[in-house]
Amino acid sequence: MSKIRENTRKQFLIISVDINNPVIIAEIAPFSYNLIDGNHRVVKALRLEISLLDAYKLDVKQHIQFLTEENAYHEYVEYWNDKLIGI
Repeated sequence: MSKIRENTRKQFLIISVDINNPVIIAEIAPFSYNLIDGNHRVVKALRLEISLLDAYKLDVKQHIQFLTEENAYHEYVEYWNDKLIGI
């Protein structure tokens, strides 16, 4: 897909999302949360100068339930540990 076409698709997604749906943030390290669902809603809210959105906040015990296979858990830990390299 061309960059122009991909950018047009992303812009359409941003315009079409419903910012009334909560975003999801999850604890990825002790007391450290990342947005795991709702990137397009956040961008749209920023463009509309909306500073607050509803959100589901998952602690590690809630979030880990979604990693149902041991292999998925290890990949998850490795992914986030790699993010910490160089900080």
